[in-house]
Amino acid sequence: MVGIFVLIFLNSTDAKGQSRLWGSVIDQDGVGIVVTVQDRLSQLKVTTGEDGSFELIGASEKGDLLIVGKTIDTLQYRYLGFGPHRIVVGRKIHEIEVVEVNTGFQRIPKERATGSFEVLDAKALSAQVGTNILDRLDGMVSGLTFNGTKDNRKYDFMVRGLSTINGPLDPLIVVDNFPYEGDISNINPEDVENVTVLKDAAAASIWGARAGNGVIVINTKKGRLNQPVKIELSAVAQVREKPDLYRQSFLSSPDYIEAEAFFFNKGAYAADFIWSDMLKTPITPAVEIFQQRALGYISAQDSAARIDALKSMDNRDQYKRYSYRPSNMQQYAFSLRGGERRMTYTLAAGYQNEVSELGAKDRKINLRTQQSYAITDKLKVELGAYFTHANNNGQSRPAFNSVRVNGKIVPYLPIADDLGQPIPVYSFLRQSYIDTVGNGALLDWNYYPMCDYLHTSKSNVRQDINANLSVHYQLSTGLKLAVMYQEQQQRITNESYDSPNSYKARNLVNEFTQINYATGLAKRIVPEGGLWSGDYRTISGRNARFQLDYDRRWQKHAIVTLLGSEIRQSRSSYVPQATLYGYHPDPFQSQQVDLVNDYPTLVTGENKRIGGSASRSAEINRFVSLYGNMAYSYDQRYTLSLSARKDASNIFGVKANDRWNPLWSVGTSWHMHKESFFESSILNQLTLRATYGYSGNVDPSRVSQAVISYAGADGIRTLLPHAVITEVPNDQLRWERVNTTNIGVDFALSNGRLSGTLELYRKHGFDLYAPALYDYTVRGYYTTVVMNSADIVGKGIDLRLTSLNIKIPFVWQTTLIANLVDSRTTAYHIQQATRLSTLVGNGTTINPVIGKPLYGLASYRWGGLDGAGNPQGYIGDEKTLQYQQIFNDIAVKGDDSNVVYHGSALPVYQGSLSNTFSYKGLSLSAMFSFRLGYYYRKSTVSYAQLLSNGIGHLDYNKRWKVPGDELHTTVPSLTYPLDSNRERFYAYATPTVSRGDNIYLQFASLSYRIPKIGRIGKMPETNVYLNGSGLGYVWRKDRTELLDNQRSFSLGLRVNF
Repeated sequence: MVGIFVLIFLNSTDAKGQSRLWGSVIDQDGVGIVVTVQDRLSQLKVTTGEDGSFELIGASEKGDLLIVGKTIDTLQYRYLGFGPHRIVVGRKIHEIEVVEVNTGFQRIPKERATGSFEVLDAKALSAQVGTNILDRLDGMVSGLTFNGTKDNRKYDFMVRGLSTINGPLDPLIVVDNFPYEGDISNINPEDVENVTVLKDAAAASIWGARAGNGVIVINTKKGRLNQPVKIELSAVAQVREKPDLYRQSFLSSPDYIEAEAFFFNKGAYAADFIWSDMLKTPITPAVEIFQQRALGYISAQDSAARIDALKSMDNRDQYKRYSYRPSNMQQYAFSLRGGERRMTYTLAAGYQNEVSELGAKDRKINLRTQQSYAITDKLKVELGAYFTHANNNGQSRPAFNSVRVNGKIVPYLPIADDLGQPIPVYSFLRQSYIDTVGNGALLDWNYYPMCDYLHTSKSNVRQDINANLSVHYQLSTGLKLAVMYQEQQQRITNESYDSPNSYKARNLVNEFTQINYATGLAKRIVPEGGLWSGDYRTISGRNARFQLDYDRRWQKHAIVTLLGSEIRQSRSSYVPQATLYGYHPDPFQSQQVDLVNDYPTLVTGENKRIGGSASRSAEINRFVSLYGNMAYSYDQRYTLSLSARKDASNIFGVKANDRWNPLWSVGTSWHMHKESFFESSILNQLTLRATYGYSGNVDPSRVSQAVISYAGADGIRTLLPHAVITEVPNDQLRWERVNTTNIGVDFALSNGRLSGTLELYRKHGFDLYAPALYDYTVRGYYTTVVMNSADIVGKGIDLRLTSLNIKIPFVWQTTLIANLVDSRTTAYHIQQATRLSTLVGNGTTINPVIGKPLYGLASYRWGGLDGAGNPQGYIGDEKTLQYQQIFNDIAVKGDDSNVVYHGSALPVYQGSLSNTFSYKGLSLSAMFSFRLGYYYRKSTVSYAQLLSNGIGHLDYNKRWKVPGDELHTTVPSLTYPLDSNRERFYAYATPTVSRGDNIYLQFASLSYRIPKIGRIGKMPETNVYLNGSGLGYVWRKDRTELLDNQRSFSLGLRVNF
């Protein structure tokens, strides 16, 4: 790092002794343009800054400059004197971007690419504000759909739908040419230069067995040769609204107490009182009052007064006042980069401070350096490192509904008195028991949730370092050899400290205290003091790549080829550490505790082990790959591409053919507008593309060998350590594969006024992991084994349109992104996959049914409410209340006539509409996203959940109450005893499903660019912006359900020197 500053200093001092040609390149409106400036005499070349500024060290005092850029008409500018020069160029109206695509293996112009790519530069990524770079892609890329996290996915988006059923669902994330194994939130968005999304087989197949779900390639900012020192500073502050607890479907206190009174009068709490006497568990305050009145302990007037007091209490007010605050975030970034004739340098730093709505703090520091050296004309060395240190302090105030009574939500349960002081809440033990037990020999057993968090400290520390080294050697004209290596080390450490004053520490001490009531003496099995527990997880990855690149152009021919091999190892380990008891941090001390033997607990006398011993687990995976890619172009009109890769891993099979997985693709493109016969004054660009090929998917947890888990002593059978076979051996298991066909057309009309891309694709995932029946007498207990036996087919359309509605002097640009995606199961060899009833659920998990979407949604057929408010179903065409028979007919007979299929639980049509209005330095932009063609299961009242867990719902007020209500409500009557089959039938019947179609205002941004004034370096270019995100629903198909929308507002500043 010191070396960088030395080089910068030497560069600046050398510049004083050399001639310095400087100036700026601007358009007709005075806006700076990023172009290439070359001195034709000295051949010195430099890229202008974002403000159009440039300087050439060592140029002549007079001569000619060649100005070249993708959005301007090439200009030759004759100059006299060193400057400043103000060079005005004309912008092309036909501004079809000639972008460079980075696949992680090579950089190619997009016009020579046959596959489906999409590139977002730093300007596009800065349209949205957020701490996670992937969140900034939402609504910006066709074919990339964000639908919320479902199943076990790490990320909440998909690239062109699903390619697997039971395999990994996430796309491959690549950072600076190598797969990224760590937490993507470690990457500072301000460090990112561009993001490339690889969507089809021709684009992604070179990544082989990990590319079946698409590939996201992230490239960080780097210095360029002959680039003057460039400094970028940015700062942003964001505030997010705290949740509106009244926009959530919870019962009010009067309604909740009404339900408690109903259940009490029906005897529903009889068992609770019995268990409470045995286990000393608490009863909700209203039910306690009902019981005291029933036993004659209090009068009717006292009972009514106490109940009225509870009805007037709504703890949402207290949580809103004492727990929730608007969350806030501050993010700062600094980067310095540049280069000379033979070297480049980059130094970047970032700091982020975030405070959640409940007070948890998250701080993160990023440091990055990247340098390259051209040691000779043929030998080039690059090295870099990226370091992240993040510290999350999980100490937070109690969340709404987190404080309960014996596991039940109670809306009238206060956490503070009228003066705002903490009060005890009897969540775990009855007050009458706490007040009398122990005769003063116990620690205070009261629980104060409003302040208990102050006595608990939780931290999550992440340290991540990526180091890379690459050597490039020019073997001959057009032929290069590259050797690249990257190592990543990540450590995640979790620590929790509960001080002696915390409820957790006090409760554990009391729980194991043994009291001699004859003497009044107490024996502490768990010593007084705090509790410390922790664990750490390590993730490491090593990648090595050897690659030959060949690039030759002659006459009308051009060929670009690469051949290479790479090896990769990833290793993860998890180590929970032993709990420390009687812990004090300063001075450090802890006491030994018997973790082996059982001890009687004070409340029930039940023998129990204290717990908290250490353990360890680890996993290692190794892969080796061979790959190649070739693209041939003729006359800049026709391109043919071929790609192949072969991955190997010893987790599959015993045969070489099972361990190796060959994948390939072929593609072609035709630039029709360059043909001599193509003459059109309207259609200026027309390119046809087609690709076909295979990518893959691999789940390291699926192995061909038997997997055995070892456990401790079996407390029931043998009292000895034992082992469990968790995976039966399967030597036929192999890689999943995905076949993709893509047809695309790129076009531009009216000199670029309207441009776009339309793509049609078909994805066929086959050899997918799925359970299959097998002879369990051969290999033991299991009746199924995971085989490569499932297929899915996905079809879709990606559309991107950009229109330049108004050009000068006021600019209005519109971008429409629209996607259609439909993924369906075509083969799955278990009985449930043939039944529509498999889709009866919430639609949040994959449930494969032949011919239906993977996230499909179905319901029980609804026959309305009867005259007593009971939900009616169907058996055949007859209405019935025999719910168990309905379920049996579905499960045993496979009768789907009692099931109604709705459709996909994921949007079939999805996209965004963006508009940008700009005048000189002022710009206003907004994006509306839309999600159409899908269904969702609405939340509703469950009387069983209301009784057992206190979870109420506003639909309770819509329930059937008197005859005739069945004509205008679908919510069943409240009855007792509860019928679990009745509850289940209504929860998954057709009235609880609705269309989810919506249009959402995703963000709006107002910015002003203050242009650079005066001599270069004296007055920096400054951009000030205001951004609002998550601004709310413009339209919803179903507006009956309450939704809490928390908006975010950001104020930011970017300065470029």
